[in-house]
Amino acid sequence: MANMGYVMPTHIIAAAGIVINEKDEVLMVKTHNSGWVFPGGQVEVGENIPVITE
Repeated sequence: MANMGYVMPTHIIAAAGIVINEKDEVLMVKTHNSGWVFPGGQVEVGENIPVITE
């Protein structure tokens, strides 16, 4: 296969969370591919990881 310019990551940095409101309702996100999921995401190849110093 020819080099298409895409590099597979060696590590994946991701996060997800569970959000529950005062009515004990859970926040879910509807996606095109996976249906209903918890909110979250991952750092894509080439993105910078923000550093918070406080």
